[in-house]
Amino acid sequence: MAINVTKPSVNLREKLNELDFDKVPFQKMPAGSVLQVVYATAHTEISTSSSSYVATDLAATITPSSASSKILISYSGTFYHYSNVQVSSTIYRGSTDIAAIGSNLGIMRSWLPGTRGFFLHQGQLLDSPNTTSATTYKVYVKKNNGDYSIDFTTAAADTFPSITLMEIAG
Repeated sequence: MAINVTKPSVNLREKLNELDFDKVPFQKMPAGSVLQVVYATAHTEISTSSSSYVATDLAATITPSSASSKILISYSGTFYHYSNVQVSSTIYRGSTDIAAIGSNLGIMRSWLPGTRGFFLHQGQLLDSPNTTSATTYKVYVKKNNGDYSIDFTTAAADTFPSITLMEIAG
């Protein structure tokens, strides 16, 4: 039995080389594709004793390509506070609190009560802003308990708090 192999009439390698991958329209990207990424850092420390959320200067703005896009928000920051103080952070879209990221109580269990230290605080959130307008996401922080203030700091190991926004095709 003989097998005949024919050469395709189109040179696929040439066609792939002709594509300009930097200019693929977002409408042609499959769902789940990352369409754009925005990254920002904060350089101003804040100190608060408030049990209500207080704005930091950690914010980023993204303009979604499509109203069906999702925005994946990743946030990382460092707090300096006493071991028995619990803190929380949240993300605001404009003036709307979209979800509390959480707290980090208990990270310093091996430390003596009443000692201060640096605590990494981070989280992720998937948002559906349903808009193609510029949208700002900002980190807010608060102290949940304890008698001492918390510091949202930029001094921990020469790292800066950061926020990353990724537009995901819907």
